[in-house]
Amino acid sequence: MELKKLGKGALLAPGSPGTLILSFEAEVWIVDPGSRPQRGEELARRLGKGKRVQILITHSHSDHLAAIPKLVEFTGAKVICPSLESCSARNAEIRKAMGFGAKRSERLTKVAPALSVKVDEIFDPPCRLGSLEAVPLPGHSFGHVGYLTEDGLLYAGDAFFGDKLLRSVVIPYFIDYETSLETIRTLLEEARDYRKIVPSHGPVCEGKKAEDMLKANLNALENLPKKVMKFLERGPVSAEGLTARVLLEAGANIGVSSLLISSVTIKSLLSYMLDMGEVEPIATESGILWKIR
Repeated sequence: MELKKLGKGALLAPGSPGTLILSFEAEVWIVDPGSRPQRGEELARRLGKGKRVQILITHSHSDHLAAIPKLVEFTGAKVICPSLESCSARNAEIRKAMGFGAKRSERLTKVAPALSVKVDEIFDPPCRLGSLEAVPLPGHSFGHVGYLTEDGLLYAGDAFFGDKLLRSVVIPYFIDYETSLETIRTLLEEARDYRKIVPSHGPVCEGKKAEDMLKANLNALENLPKKVMKFLERGPVSAEGLTARVLLEAGANIGVSSLLISSVTIKSLLSYMLDMGEVEPIATESGILWKIR
């Protein structure tokens, strides 16, 4: 595992998600250990011995948690989690149901193993954790946070995504559409206040590069209502049907996994558009369909 230096005491273990390692005199903080159980062992070997290890998580999705049990096993690390994310971090079944709406078979989505994690400590952001500041960045999940170092390095987690992932998924995953817009707009306004910004799924960025990446995410979200309205002009459509149409129009391949994941964002968008008086649901023998109000 090759580590990238981001500044004094700050290293990035590459991957999707990338893992931030912050080394201090007596302890090491690991942010979002990653998606493979074996990665926990790899990180433990790189850390060596002699320092206390603490694990921070931005949110409770499996691709950010799967490496934690092995890392704890090899280092005795303490796991620290935002309070709103703690229940789904502790219970993998809650985490799976959040995206599916019911108990979900592992065969339905191709994601990281859904492992439950022992959480040792919770916190309510914004707050300080040692020399770090926990910054609320909700939208991708309800309790999502970022971590800001004293020298201006922001680990932003999944608050926004790199261009490569955006092009691949077409519809980025946000469980709260409206709040995601607010979070990304705030980050865009503050982008030049940070020395570097580290998205979990994307390149480390700063200055104009950070602004461009945030604008790409903002454009992806702001264009979704127009796409939805275009398809609804042809008649009522289900949330999954709208998801499939948006993906196919962009040339993306569709499958059960991509439809399940991307439809979460579309459902949140439809709820937002309902509140704005733009659309409304109707009950039919084909299920719930959406139409222009």
